[in-house]
Amino acid sequence: MFKHGLILILLGCGVVFSLNRAVANEILLPRSHEELQSPTFELAREVVGSEVAYFNRSALVRDFPELKLLNDEQLKSWLLHEASFVGSLQSQLDGIRQTPIPFGDRRVPAFRPPSYVRSMIVEVHSPVDSAHVIGLFDIKGAGHGALSREVIAPQVHAHMDMNKLREKGHSDGLISLGEAIAETTRQQVVQDLFDLTGSALETVETYAIIRLPFNILKANHEIPSALYIRQAHVGRFSNLCIPESIYIDPYGGRQRSICHTAVDFGGVIITNDEAGPLQEQAPNALDYEIDPQKTKAWRWAHDSAQAFVRPHAPDKGVVFRHVDEMTKDLRQKCQVSPVCHQKYQHRQEEVEYVRELRANGLNLASIADNFFSKYGRQGIKDLNYLYNRQASGYSGEHPGEPSALKGESIATIEASFKTLSPQNYRDLIPLADALYGRIEPEALPILQSLLANNSEQVQSLAIRALAVRPEAIISDWLEPFVYHDNMRIRDQAVRALSMRKDSKAHHVIEKYLRESNGGRTEYAAFRQCRYLLQF
Repeated sequence: MFKHGLILILLGCGVVFSLNRAVANEILLPRSHEELQSPTFELAREVVGSEVAYFNRSALVRDFPELKLLNDEQLKSWLLHEASFVGSLQSQLDGIRQTPIPFGDRRVPAFRPPSYVRSMIVEVHSPVDSAHVIGLFDIKGAGHGALSREVIAPQVHAHMDMNKLREKGHSDGLISLGEAIAETTRQQVVQDLFDLTGSALETVETYAIIRLPFNILKANHEIPSALYIRQAHVGRFSNLCIPESIYIDPYGGRQRSICHTAVDFGGVIITNDEAGPLQEQAPNALDYEIDPQKTKAWRWAHDSAQAFVRPHAPDKGVVFRHVDEMTKDLRQKCQVSPVCHQKYQHRQEEVEYVRELRANGLNLASIADNFFSKYGRQGIKDLNYLYNRQASGYSGEHPGEPSALKGESIATIEASFKTLSPQNYRDLIPLADALYGRIEPEALPILQSLLANNSEQVQSLAIRALAVRPEAIISDWLEPFVYHDNMRIRDQAVRALSMRKDSKAHHVIEKYLRESNGGRTEYAAFRQCRYLLQF
């Protein structure tokens, strides 16, 4: 029987390392949604009836020490509770791209940084305290949500042949169980090749594979759907500098995180002759037209997937055995390699250093600064630039020329307002701007009038000013604007209500978030009031 526990090897240098696969690492893991790159927000939907096909215990325990006391069955249950979710829009493709999805009652916050069309990020919680967030999962194959409206609509209303539609790659938002298995083996083999060849490069580590209880519809057949769960990371870029003697990636573009950690191995073709059974071709005979879906890694992974789901005598241990079989040759070479031992020792030192910085209360940008100063790793310093330039949500500031009425008494502003026609937008705009931050009672009827104005810019400035006033009635005034046709007005109203402290505002925002399919406005609202909502 395959042992899921840690395989510990005491190296000659006196350091203990796990060689049951916690040998890759995205060093600077984001631990909360606030450390992600400009994400959208949505409420992902629970899928019931899923099962864990594979998990990487040593990687999970390293990154989430709270899990170390769980046995295998408890760890599987925790994984399903924290990760068995799909995107908010995926059900629209029932009968089109997948068999019907069996949903549960739970919905959880999910986040999508730019380009996350079929992946999403969810917060994960302590197994002993469900209110305590201990980190993030990046889930590939989670289906469509906040970034996918333009992808979903043409499929729902498609006039093309259904079989042709079902052969279009990636547009279903899902990954198959076989694809997830192939990605796992490629990731682990690539990491061992990096270590064995003395490269400083890392890969984003695989955490687990979950078999979903529905199938992806293809032309004339179905294949099992899955979730591929990996380390969360910041940023997604192409053209990572990788020797072609390790792998090529003509379809995926050699993707990386901002820390120059290799990620996404769906199109990777392994070329190194040390790779054992997963070597596809010699590096001196590269064929850039090779189809990743016709490689050995792909075919054998799909064979294992079919064994896992077959109706009679399904083999529930096959994925563990398959991953072990595909990676054991390299793993054995790494066990006796001084180059690998040195890399493991250095990696463990980096892990402990980051853990120490976290314990001291530093955020990811500050950790990046300290880490770069100590190790000089390529790409790490880019994190601060990324965070400095990304939007931080609603700031309460209004761009443009300062109003001439700012700082004037409320009586002066009121007198000016009485002289203006409701159609005099040019003068009403600076007047509305001047009322921001004014809490005098005399300002309230002026703002109410401005809220009813025909100018959307005047309305927007009135909403902005009303957001910081204390009167509870304001939340009633703002509620209709949450569903305004104009996106700018809608955005301003949602952000204004999310800043308010009264129960009516919280009720409106909670209703809006639960009914919405997600987006950046929703993320800003979620950041403001998440602890008041019962997610």
